[in-house]
Amino acid sequence: MTEYLYDKENPRSVLKSKPLGWSSFYPGMPNHFERVEMIGRRVSKEFDGDLAKLSLDMNKTPDHAQRWRLLKNITRFCRNPHGFITWRFIYAVNQNRGPNMWYIFVGGGIAAIFLGLAQRSQSK
Repeated sequence: MTEYLYDKENPRSVLKSKPLGWSSFYPGMPNHFERVEMIGRRVSKEFDGDLAKLSLDMNKTPDHAQRWRLLKNITRFCRNPHGFITWRFIYAVNQNRGPNMWYIFVGGGIAAIFLGLAQRSQSK
């Protein structure tokens, strides 16, 4: 089925290994558990159930766009902190990941800063 996607005999081929399915996997998708089971079976079949072989064989390409996404998110947060936190919270809830500790700490920290500033301005 996926034999046309890779060419092990060609050393200059960009696609050197079979895709195992986790590249298109994200949490919150409709058939989440079925895909996890299928990917697990595929990895076990490929590496004889030994995941140490998988970690030794895997070459992850660097994500060069990550720093630009980080800078974009930092500028969005500086421009509109409340909107950014709300946007990230709604995005996480829609993917069935809910609020994690990052959201709770950042929200609590921002609320503490605003409450402290409000108390200082009222006391003067």
